[in-house]
Amino acid sequence: HKVGDAPRRGGVARTGRPTERFALPANIRSMASSISVTVRLFASLREAAGTGRVTVSVPHATPVGALWSHLPDAISADDPPAALRYALNHEWTLSGAPLRDGDEVALVLPVSGG
Repeated sequence: HKVGDAPRRGGVARTGRPTERFALPANIRSMASSISVTVRLFASLREAAGTGRVTVSVPHATPVGALWSHLPDAISADDPPAALRYALNHEWTLSGAPLRDGDEVALVLPVSGG
C-alpha cells in the first residue's frame, strides 16, 4: 500500500498500534472477567448477614476459601472461623476449589449440642 493510505486489514497504523481489534474466544474472555456466585449462609453467619443467601462477584477461578473477603462486612469483619466447611454445588469441597460462574457455595459451621 502507498504511504498515507489506510493500512490493510490487520495491519499496523503509523502509530505502531494494530488497526483492527480481534475478539477473544469466549473461554478466554470469561477468564478475565468476574463471575457471579451465590453464597448460602447458615447459623451465626446467617444471623450476622440478616439473610441466608448473598450473591457476590469475584474474579474467574477464585478459590472457594477466598470468598470470605468478598462477603458483606457484617460477616467478613472477623477472620473466617477455623472450623468453617464449604459445599460447592451441594458437594463438600476443599477451600482451594476454583469457582465458576453460577456456582452455589454453602458456608457451614459445625453444629454442637446434643
